[in-house]
Amino acid sequence: MPHFRLVDKKACHFPVEIENKAYWAIKKLYLDLHLLVKERFLQMKELEELRLDAYESFRIYKEKTRVLYDKMILRNNFKVGNLVLIYKTRYIHKYSKLTSKWHGPYVVTNVLSYVVLQLKDKAMGSTWEINGHLCKLYTEADPTLQKEEDFSQHVFEPP
Repeated sequence: MPHFRLVDKKACHFPVEIENKAYWAIKKLYLDLHLLVKERFLQMKELEELRLDAYESFRIYKEKTRVLYDKMILRNNFKVGNLVLIYKTRYIHKYSKLTSKWHGPYVVTNVLSYVVLQLKDKAMGSTWEINGHLCKLYTEADPTLQKEEDFSQHVFEPP
């Protein structure tokens, strides 16, 4: 390999005097070119090992976080008679907006599998099947809790 390619790995033509000076400077800094090549090769190997270690530690971190988050997932075990809410989304073309709301409550009449639920609307009396992942259990509000006082009815007059 020509000596001027050691610096930036690009082929270029130096005038002979500059090439000679570059050769002598490299020879003065690194007395043995073969030793320089071996040293550079070892440095490249160390960098490759560091990169592989980083990939491995990232993979281990990803596995641990996946296990941690999987523990936090709430499993919905629906039973017949439970009240559930349904997550519905719709796209409003006029406003170019996606809206989503919880609708319900509906009564579970049959659990066909873990994913499929048969629901009944109390008001309409109609039944249908729906994906269980779109449902969550509905807990009714406790009637013993006191309602907050509505201050909008009070008229405050300045003194």
